[in-house]
Amino acid sequence: MLSILPSTIAFQLQMAILYFFFSSITKVRKNHLLSIIIGIAVFEAAAVINVVFSNTIWINFLVAFLSNLLFAYLCFRIDLHIAAIYAVILLILYTAVEFATIFAFSSVFGNTRDYNSDLSVLVINGAVCKTLFFLICLILSQLIRNKRTDFRYPMSFYVFPSVTALCLLVFWFICTNPSVSSKERLLLACISIVLFATNFFLFLTYTRRLEKDIEYIRIKSENDELLKEHSYYNILEHQNQELLRYAHDAKNHLSAIRLLNQDPQIDRYLNALSEQLERYANNSHSGNKMLDVIIDKYVTECELQGISFSYDVRTYNLSAVEDIDLVAILGNLLDNAVTAAAGSEMKTISLETAIRNSFGVLIITNSCDAPPRYEHNILVTTKDEARLHGFGMKSVRRVLKKYDGEMRWEYSREDRQFVMTVMLDKQGITAYGTPKND
Repeated sequence: MLSILPSTIAFQLQMAILYFFFSSITKVRKNHLLSIIIGIAVFEAAAVINVVFSNTIWINFLVAFLSNLLFAYLCFRIDLHIAAIYAVILLILYTAVEFATIFAFSSVFGNTRDYNSDLSVLVINGAVCKTLFFLICLILSQLIRNKRTDFRYPMSFYVFPSVTALCLLVFWFICTNPSVSSKERLLLACISIVLFATNFFLFLTYTRRLEKDIEYIRIKSENDELLKEHSYYNILEHQNQELLRYAHDAKNHLSAIRLLNQDPQIDRYLNALSEQLERYANNSHSGNKMLDVIIDKYVTECELQGISFSYDVRTYNLSAVEDIDLVAILGNLLDNAVTAAAGSEMKTISLETAIRNSFGVLIITNSCDAPPRYEHNILVTTKDEARLHGFGMKSVRRVLKKYDGEMRWEYSREDRQFVMTVMLDKQGITAYGTPKND
């Protein structure tokens, strides 16, 4: 029991540190609980192997490398070769910390007691090494995070693990004194583990809290942007109504002038003006004012960028979807479609709606020469500084949950077309409102 216990404690503490490190720089593959369970199993197996082979150095190195590699690759979204690089770097760092700690202690205090001969001393030694290794992993994760500039720990936070390591070194020195009883050494060993755990949970709690704050700020900024867009579309809708009234009156004036006119050249000019007014009057009139304004906006934007934009929203006009939610869904999806189509050769976008079974369906098809990027079937942004982009699709997914909806996408390499299909449960829509009377 004395053999397996320190090995288990050492490897599980290592798992906790690596969990913190990898979750700080990337995302888990499934969920945090499953990752922790897999980590416990992997590192417990490593602890058993370490005991079976009597802590043979080269086997210990191999087992440590494999456990780091498996934990990183199985539990986090890291490619195998990247996971192998991290496993090597972390193994080298921990080995350096362990040897440096033992060497420094022996140089300063002298080798007064073989730390391998006493469980308490061995536990404290492991706690010292793990605390210093944890501090190094904190710094390393911050260096990696700086590329994304998510957030930084206050410098004062690094004082706590540094002071903890010094305290543990004092505990270690006390335990090497033969006059200290075994109960006292055991007490110091327990305190050492508690001190390390306190450091770990302090940083873990702070990280989770900060991530929630960042997510809150991001969602608030996103909602503020949606409100601005909603106000912008309301202004456009008011202007469109004014222009429609003007077009209607202008057509009546032109008809009256045509009846009074006898000059064929003026007739041709009046006919040309009438055709232009007719084209404007024939813009989208689905019965949903917000939908019409959004479509009209993208019709104009596509004309400016040389994109052919077609639409058919007669079957289902999305009138039961709240205006601000419609802005979030259509605005984000059509923005992506315009970006992709503008960089393609065919430059086409089509928008159509339909009703299938109990679902309202929205289909956006656009030309797209380059296949989309995705992770676990979730689209990711192709823009530079991905940290600053990619929120649009998150916004769409969040709104769809409100209406019990979902979205699916597919890409045809042969046709070089991207198709986004959005399905809204009509029962879910009814729960949030009734069709608007426009």
